[in-house]
Amino acid sequence: MKNFLQSVLLAFSLVFIASCSSEDPEPVDMLLDTNEVGTWYLNGFIFSGVEEAYDSYNNTQYDISLLSLNDGSPLVYYELTMEGDSVFERKQKYYGYQVLRDTGVWVLDSLTQVLTLESDLLDEEDFEVLLNENDDLYMSQKTTFPMIRDDSIDALEARYPVDSVRIAYFNDSLSDDERAAYYKNVPLDLVFAFSREE
Repeated sequence: MKNFLQSVLLAFSLVFIASCSSEDPEPVDMLLDTNEVGTWYLNGFIFSGVEEAYDSYNNTQYDISLLSLNDGSPLVYYELTMEGDSVFERKQKYYGYQVLRDTGVWVLDSLTQVLTLESDLLDEEDFEVLLNENDDLYMSQKTTFPMIRDDSIDALEARYPVDSVRIAYFNDSLSDDERAAYYKNVPLDLVFAFSREE
C-alpha cells in the first residue's frame, strides 16, 4: 500500500510539473495580425485530399476559367477585399455578364483557422485557411466534384487529349451516357489559391 501511494504521489507530481512547465499558447487574434486584410485575386483552384483512384487530379492547379455559371459562362476574375473592420467586398466577373458584387462581414476563428464570409446575397460560407504567408492565401471547402478514374482515362485517350479528358464533363465533349459511365462525384477539398494585390 505504501508503494502504491508513493507511485500515485510521484505520478501526480509529474503531471503537475508537466502542466506547469508547458502552458498552452495564447490564441492569436488574426484581425490584429491583419494578414488577411487586403485585396486578393483568385489565381486558380486545386483538388486536394482526392481518393487514390483519382490521384491524377490531386494537388494540380487549374485555371479559374474552368469555373463557370450553370450556362457555361467562364469566370474571368474573382476579387476579394477584406478590410480591417471585418467588412469584405467580393467582385466576380463571368464572360458575358456584368460584374457581380456583394458585401458582408468576415470573421476568422484563430483557433480553427475557419474564415466565415456572410453577406445578404449568399448563405454563410465557411473556408478553412490552409496557407496565409506573404502574398499567398489558400482557402478550402469540402465538396464533391465529378471526376473520371485514372484507370478509365486510357479508354478515352484516343478520343480526347489527356488534359481535356479531365474537364470534358464541363465542355459538353462527352455524351450523357459517357458521363454516367465514366464520372463519379468524388469527395474532396476544393482549394482556392489567391494572391494579394501588389
